[in-house]
Amino acid sequence: MGVLLLLRRRMPLIICSDACEDMNVTLRALLDTIHLARAEKLCSFFDVRDPRRDVQLSMAEVRHSRCPYLHLGIRYEPTEAGGEAMEGELLYIRMRLAPDDAAPERGLLEKAELMGKPIPPHGSTFDSNGNGGARRHDASDASDAMPPRREMNGLWCSGPCARRCPGRRFPDFGTGNQFLQPRHFANLCALGAEMTLPAVKYIAQKICPNGTPPEPPAKVSESVYQRLLESLRDWAEVLDEPRHLRLLRSKATTEPMTSILRRSMLAVSMLVPAEGGKGALETCRLLRSSDQLSALERVTQAQFEAAEQCLGLCASLDPDDAPGAAAAPGAAALLRLAQLMLQLLAARFRPQQVQTARASGRAPSRPATGAEGPRLPPAPPPSRAPMSPMSPEAVEMPLPETVRKQMVQGHLRRAMLPHAQLDLVNLEGHDLQEAFLEGASLRKALLRRARLDLASLREANLTSANLTEARFCRAMMDGAQLGQIQGASCDFSEASMNGVLMRTSQLANAKFRQAVMQRANLGGCKFSDASLEDVDLCHGILNQAVLENTNLRNAQLRYAEVRNTTFKGCNLEAVDFAAADLQQVTMINCQAVRLQLCKTQLIQAVIKNSNLRGSSGAEADFSSSQMDDVVLSGSDFKRSIWKGSKLTKVHLDNCALISADFATLRAERCLLDDADLRSSNFQAAQLSVCSFSRCQLGAAQLQRSELNSCDLQEGHAPGVRLQGAKMKKSSLKNLVAEGAILDDASFVGCDFDGAQLTKCSAKNANFHNAKMMRAQMPNLLAPASRWDGADLTSAQLSRAELNDANMAEAILRSAQLSSCALRNAQLPGASFAQAKAECADLSGADLRNATLDFADFSQANLTGAMLQNSSGDHAILTGCILDSAQLGGAKMPSAQLSGARAAQLVLRRAKMAGADLSKACFRALEAEALELQGGCLAGAMLPAARLVAANLHEVDLREAQLPDAKLVRADVSRAKLDSANLMGVDLRQSICNGASFQGAQMRSAKLDAAKLAEASLENSILSGSTLTHTDLQGVQARDARLLEADLSFSTGRKAVFSGADLRKTKVIGCQLEEANFDDTNLVEASLRTSKICWSSMLRARMGRADLSQAQLQRVNMTGADLFSATLDEADLQDACLRDVSLDDARLRCCRLKRCDLRGTQLPEQHGAPSSRNADLSEENG
Repeated sequence: MGVLLLLRRRMPLIICSDACEDMNVTLRALLDTIHLARAEKLCSFFDVRDPRRDVQLSMAEVRHSRCPYLHLGIRYEPTEAGGEAMEGELLYIRMRLAPDDAAPERGLLEKAELMGKPIPPHGSTFDSNGNGGARRHDASDASDAMPPRREMNGLWCSGPCARRCPGRRFPDFGTGNQFLQPRHFANLCALGAEMTLPAVKYIAQKICPNGTPPEPPAKVSESVYQRLLESLRDWAEVLDEPRHLRLLRSKATTEPMTSILRRSMLAVSMLVPAEGGKGALETCRLLRSSDQLSALERVTQAQFEAAEQCLGLCASLDPDDAPGAAAAPGAAALLRLAQLMLQLLAARFRPQQVQTARASGRAPSRPATGAEGPRLPPAPPPSRAPMSPMSPEAVEMPLPETVRKQMVQGHLRRAMLPHAQLDLVNLEGHDLQEAFLEGASLRKALLRRARLDLASLREANLTSANLTEARFCRAMMDGAQLGQIQGASCDFSEASMNGVLMRTSQLANAKFRQAVMQRANLGGCKFSDASLEDVDLCHGILNQAVLENTNLRNAQLRYAEVRNTTFKGCNLEAVDFAAADLQQVTMINCQAVRLQLCKTQLIQAVIKNSNLRGSSGAEADFSSSQMDDVVLSGSDFKRSIWKGSKLTKVHLDNCALISADFATLRAERCLLDDADLRSSNFQAAQLSVCSFSRCQLGAAQLQRSELNSCDLQEGHAPGVRLQGAKMKKSSLKNLVAEGAILDDASFVGCDFDGAQLTKCSAKNANFHNAKMMRAQMPNLLAPASRWDGADLTSAQLSRAELNDANMAEAILRSAQLSSCALRNAQLPGASFAQAKAECADLSGADLRNATLDFADFSQANLTGAMLQNSSGDHAILTGCILDSAQLGGAKMPSAQLSGARAAQLVLRRAKMAGADLSKACFRALEAEALELQGGCLAGAMLPAARLVAANLHEVDLREAQLPDAKLVRADVSRAKLDSANLMGVDLRQSICNGASFQGAQMRSAKLDAAKLAEASLENSILSGSTLTHTDLQGVQARDARLLEADLSFSTGRKAVFSGADLRKTKVIGCQLEEANFDDTNLVEASLRTSKICWSSMLRARMGRADLSQAQLQRVNMTGADLFSATLDEADLQDACLRDVSLDDARLRCCRLKRCDLRGTQLPEQHGAPSSRNADLSEENG
């Protein structure tokens, strides 16, 4: 309601109308105001009719009262210790209806009614006198034409429908209804006039107790005004003395409020208030000329009475004899000035007292304030013009001749020359301080070394004037024209120059400290060694100006136009260019720290060798600008625009560049360390030798940008977009860029050491010769990317997708490639030493000449992979899928391929000595000339494998599955093939010396011309096998099964076939001296022409065996069974045939010399057909 503000001003009478939403008439707004006033200790309230009564009880009666306003008294607390309390009144009008209101709804307002006196409507129960008495209501007064206004609703409908509509009734409409109908407005206005009229009558009665208007104020005598002017000049002389002024300021701040000096100062400041809320001393300092007394015309009676009360008893003291006046210089002059000003105003507000005092020869007395309350300001008569200090009634104006005389003598201080024509005037060295030259014309005037401090030159014309070394300190020059002036060493400090026109002026060494130059036009001006510190040039124009070595510290140029302006060697510290237009501006060698550039236009600006550290430029526009050797460290350029700019050696470290636009930027050797570039735009930018260390690049856009030799170490760039970007030899060490998009980007020769590129997309990206040691790139999506020559040592590429990637000669040493997809990848010459590629997909990959030393490819998919000539010492390929893989010529000693699976795997001429292929499954293996010596194929499945000329020396093939395998010319010496499945295996011409075939399944095996010296065939199954021309030297074939096998023409000494099954076996032409056939089953075997001398055939079963022409010298056949055997022409000399069964045997031409036939029954007696021609000479037994 604004009541609290008026209480703070201690107003004697306050009228308040309350129309806030309060339909229950609780007066909540007034109650809140009372509580706030008490909290601030401003005043207290009381009931005027009975001050002893609580004011809240009076407020509670308002709802049922017929008085239209609430009348409360106010007691203001003293403003100083020991001061007097003031009293005031509050007339509070609450919008409502009186009880039993029967006034009808009125029609629309008319102009004649608005201009006339308000008339209370019929049926209203408000007391028109405002005393709260009951007003008689006659029912006949109410009009039947219109419904009662108390039933009017706040809706659009009317008539009988309106009475049935819900909602609040007049005048308590809801505040939500902001679109009242004309009838609502008319009735509310009428009710306001009805309730206000009694309060207005009360105010009129207070002003005019007798009902007659006050008499016009008496004329002030000319002597009173002349004394006032003299007192004003005395006061001005006091202010001109610096020592007196300092003493006054000290006294004003240290003396108590009750002192004469403080009372006088406060009284003057109440009568002549200063603009801008200045203090009492500043107000008194403004009183230097008679022109300032014109402010007395605007003094109200309230201000007059407040000043009179403030001055108190000092109004009747003699200024020269007042106590303490001598201690404070100027106190007497100020007291006299305040007394004369009050006497001047007393003639207007108390004319009767002035006339009585003049008749009796005494000063007018102060009115006493009592129970009647404070006096109200009388309304000035409309017919009388306000008094002016310079009117003929007061004092005559100085003559123009006096003015001209002062100009000749050079004394023009406080001169009054408004609108004077002074063109071409020579005022060189003149003193024009505090002169009044508003609207004056001083074109081409000579004002060299003139003093115009505190002068008033509003709208003056000084075009082409010479103001060299002139002083305009604190001058009022608003709207003045100063175009083309010569202002060398001119001083405009603290001047007010709003709207000044100063185009193309020369202002060398000029001073504008703390000048106010809003909307000033300084276009084309030349400032050299000038000072514009703390100047206010908001909304000003500084286009095409030149400022050299100028100080603009803390200058205000908000919304200013500074186009095509040049700043050379200037101090622009903390200058505020917010929202200014600095297009095509030039800054060279400037100090511009903490510059304010928010929303500033710096299009095509040129800034060189300047320091703009700590500047603030949110939403600034640097489009097409050029910066060379500029420092912008620690600045704030959020959402700024740098499109098409060229930056060379620019420092943007620690800057805030969030959402900045650097599209098509060209930057060279710039520094952006620790900058915040989140969501910034670098599309199509060209950056060379720039540093982005530790900067924030989250969600930044660098599409199609070029970065040559840039430094992005330890940057943070999640979600950065680099599609189509080109980076060369740049450093991205320890860069964090999760979720970055690097599609079609090029990073040739870049350093990604320790970079984190988790879940990034790098489709068709180029990392040629990039250094990516320890880079973290799990879940990388980079199909068809290029990595040739890249160094990925210890890189993390788990679950990455690198299908069709080109990684020729890439270094993947100790890299993490678990579950990595490298289908059809090009990896020739790549190094996977100690790499981890578990479960990786390398199907169709080209790994020719690759290095796989200690690499782990367990469970990897190498289907169709090409690993020709690759090397992999201790490579781990356990559980791999090697279908159609090509490992020809591979060098993989001690490789681990256990559990590997493959179909049509190629291992031609592969060197895999010591490799572990246990439990591997290689169907249709092609491994000609494979070198697997010392390896392990235990439990391996190698059906139909081609191992021609393979080197399987000391290979472990236990329980291996090699059915139909081709091992022609293979070296299986000292190999372990125990329990192996070698059915149909082809071991022709193979070397099996010392090999172990114990329990091996070798049915239908081909061992022709094989070398089985010292081999072990115990318990092996060789049924149907062929061992022709085989070397059986020292072979161990105990309990072996050689059913229907062919050992023809085999050779070997000390072969052991004890317990073996050689039924139907062909041992034709063999040379098996010293062999062991004990308990051997040779039934139906064929040993024709074989040489088995010195052999042991104890208990051998040779029924129906064919031993014809066999050489069995010294054979021990004790207990042998030769039933139906054929021994024709056999040589059994010196043989032991004890207990041999020769039933039905054929011994035709058999040689049995010196045989031991004890216990043996020849088939027939000597001469029998079965032993015809047998040589039994010297037989034993």
